[in-house]
Amino acid sequence: MTKTIAIANQKGGVGKTATTMNLGVALALENKKVLLIDADPQANLTHYLGIESKHEVDALTDGLDSIIERIPCSFKKLIRTKTIKTKNNETCTLDYIIANKYLAGTELATVHAVASEKIFTKFLKKIDITNYDYVLIDTRPSLGKLLLNVLVASDSVIIPVDSKNSAVEGLGEIVKTLTDIEEFYEKRVVVEGLLQTMVNNTNNAKEVTTTLKNTGLNTFKNTIPLLNEAETSYKQQKSVFEVKNSRLSTVYKGLALEILGGQCHE
Repeated sequence: MTKTIAIANQKGGVGKTATTMNLGVALALENKKVLLIDADPQANLTHYLGIESKHEVDALTDGLDSIIERIPCSFKKLIRTKTIKTKNNETCTLDYIIANKYLAGTELATVHAVASEKIFTKFLKKIDITNYDYVLIDTRPSLGKLLLNVLVASDSVIIPVDSKNSAVEGLGEIVKTLTDIEEFYEKRVVVEGLLQTMVNNTNNAKEVTTTLKNTGLNTFKNTIPLLNEAETSYKQQKSVFEVKNSRLSTVYKGLALEILGGQCHE
């Protein structure tokens, strides 16, 4: 059965894209069929996957526009495949759908669409995600119409929270959005887990750890340390599993195993 997970936080720079990419690879290395979707007009995941242009066609924009404007679209053409070969000589493949800069305009168009909050749900049906074990969706840092669409279409959400108090302060907003979705759209989106990112050995990071555990929400045991290899990985357009002597690859593998085993702390 397919599980659709949004990677979401209305705050930027908390590690959403890195989580989407590297968790996706980690799950694929566990022999899971994975689809990654870039639902952010900034197209950072698209860049991470090796696509340089933000004007690229056959993107998520084309599929959503097709549904909004009721025009034909070859939805299967939107799905691309990438092969990953790790430094340990493991190989896996994952599918992905890119974003481009025109996605911002598509978000504006959803405001006037019929059943606008269901457009992304319809899109997932059009591309037929039933063959996948996991669909991971990278989202934009904004509580706008596009993020609402993604959340309504998702089974659960991973909320990355960086190790600053300011990041924790915004946590309540996305949790409220999930409550609103359940109340108004009769769809329960489970918090898969709070994921602490950019962790270092500071008092502030330790305070954030304590705060997350006291929220009453699922919190992942694995946390993402603050390491230069994360930026190196992104710039080289390679997952951390393709980076020599990567420490982060071990962490993301652990995160994948938590999700596969449902072992979050409550």
